[in-house]
Amino acid sequence: MDRAVWLSAVAMTAVSKMSPRLARWLRSYGVQKILERVAAILVSRPGGHQLPVAEHKDYDDAVLGWCGTNSG
Repeated sequence: MDRAVWLSAVAMTAVSKMSPRLARWLRSYGVQKILERVAAILVSRPGGHQLPVAEHKDYDDAVLGWCGTNSG
């Protein structure tokens, strides 16, 4: 696929739980330089409405921390 397709696009993923799958997805897109081209990345929180609000920050910090330390 032509990487130009990703220019200013929004990438979205939904996961059922915080798992290595999300890290692999982000790493794969990073290696392909897709993350450098997208305008935004939407990552759903696992558990939907059943995830306690108190746990939102932990999940968000994990995703943002991974992106920040692996953005190359």
